[in-house]
Amino acid sequence: MGYNNNVIDELKSRINIVDVIGRVVSLTKTGSNFKGVCPFHNEKTPSFIVSETKQIFTCFGCGAKGDAIEFVMKYYSLTFQEAIEKLAEEYNVRLTNYNFKKDENLDRYYEVNKIAARFFYDAFTKGENPGYTYMRKRGLTDETLKKFGIGYADSGWTTLRDYLKEAKVSDKEMLDLGLVSKKGERYFDKFRNRVMFPIFNTMGKVIGFGGRILDDGMPKYLNSSESSVFKKKNNLYGLNFTKGDIGDADNAIIVEGYMDLISLYQNGIKNVAASLGTALTENQCRLIERYSKNIVLSYDSDKAGVNAAYRGIDIVRGTGGRAKVLEISGEKDPDDYVRKKGKDAFDKLVKNAIPGAEFMLNNNKMKYDLTDKMKVLEYIRSTIPIFDKLSPVESDIYISKLSEELGISAQAIKMEISGKEIKRKPRAVQETFKIQESYISNVEKNLIRIMISNPYYLSKLVEEDFKFESTLGDRVIEVINNNYKSENVIDFEEFIKYFELEQESILRDIYNQILIGSEEDDFFNQCISSHKYGKYKKRESELIDLIAVAEDDGNEIKVDELTRELMEVSLEVRKFRRN
Repeated sequence: MGYNNNVIDELKSRINIVDVIGRVVSLTKTGSNFKGVCPFHNEKTPSFIVSETKQIFTCFGCGAKGDAIEFVMKYYSLTFQEAIEKLAEEYNVRLTNYNFKKDENLDRYYEVNKIAARFFYDAFTKGENPGYTYMRKRGLTDETLKKFGIGYADSGWTTLRDYLKEAKVSDKEMLDLGLVSKKGERYFDKFRNRVMFPIFNTMGKVIGFGGRILDDGMPKYLNSSESSVFKKKNNLYGLNFTKGDIGDADNAIIVEGYMDLISLYQNGIKNVAASLGTALTENQCRLIERYSKNIVLSYDSDKAGVNAAYRGIDIVRGTGGRAKVLEISGEKDPDDYVRKKGKDAFDKLVKNAIPGAEFMLNNNKMKYDLTDKMKVLEYIRSTIPIFDKLSPVESDIYISKLSEELGISAQAIKMEISGKEIKRKPRAVQETFKIQESYISNVEKNLIRIMISNPYYLSKLVEEDFKFESTLGDRVIEVINNNYKSENVIDFEEFIKYFELEQESILRDIYNQILIGSEEDDFFNQCISSHKYGKYKKRESELIDLIAVAEDDGNEIKVDELTRELMEVSLEVRKFRRN
């Protein structure tokens, strides 16, 4: 069946394999192909062939073969995703989010982060240290500190690195995960003299760290570097602990920082998550909205906090949520407020949180002197972008409020708003994961769908020795094995909560768009047959290309070997056609 992804296809269309390989291998033109010494094994006589026409490489010495992407993966020791990103950067192709093939490093990276988290925690709890002293002064109890796995990184330059080296962790792994930094040939700990906050995904795996400095150094807060397991835009701090509380309350309070969340949690306000010090992202909203569509934005009261609230309102609305803004008066942030005034006072703030549209209108109004009639007109016109985002009912509600406040008829305000907006700018198309859904083959989508419909078919897949190529397929098997193996029915809305955000949207489309019908066995058998046929067809195509390359190179022995295999594969293809 193969893959069908517009972005991958665009990347391949821009790549010339001779250019990609020619940067690192000396190639000589021989007939219609290029020849060089294979970079993957020791040889004196060149047997490494690059076909510009077919955009493939093959080595008749060691058997290495593939396209430009596979060469980059093998030569630079990169994952599929990393190879794509490297080539995309070099050829100026914009990438969005994929469902890449399984990255074999993920489990290892989770394990390394877990080892580091335990190291920081032990340093924090098993001896006197300034990190523990600081957190206790901030009013946090031992129970809370243990709950969140708080740790301490001392001021040494290689304390963590030395420990991880003893645990058989390589410098590359440490560097990939942002646990160390490198200058020249020197490696040193990235986090020094900091309180450490381990960051977990919703499955409870450590994906990164945040560190707060304990002196006047900068930056005040430092996060792990982005890695294959840590993407800030896709995760929320504390959600692994609080997702149940958010679902129970049907309300999620979003704060900016680690300390805000931990302080609120200790004071009994547990339906909370933190946006890792960044502006709230669309992906984070989609994640939190698994548990509640009602979002309360609780940011600092300074200008940056107000701007973050503006952006957050738009993001929440764009993903189908309902946004309100919590206004904290007299204190800088939620942490200060709840420590000084307590849970009841904070609960009251949440109850009185302002709807997003009202918050934006109120803040906009503060820019104008409404005793000046011309400024009133300017103010009304300035609200056009806000009203543009509202539903007709919301517009009527807030136009009526403006009418009361300004002493101007609602009809006049409505006409002013609609009449002055002669030409609105087109709205930006919001990126979704649906574009990338097609990267999973149709066969794999169908098999995922039937397993969700009836977990019994997982055992049938095992009998067929079927292996998924997509990360999503592997994860579906893992979730069913761990949670639904003895069940006949899966509650889909509960099922998707076991998946990361990138996979949820794809699963929803698979579940809603693929119809199985009453004959489940026939559906399953057709999927397996289609998969086997696709494998044979793919190999048949590969062999035809390889034979052409071998013929161009005059390698008769290889031609004979490949031709015999082609005859066997073609026979299997014909069997499927007859069936």
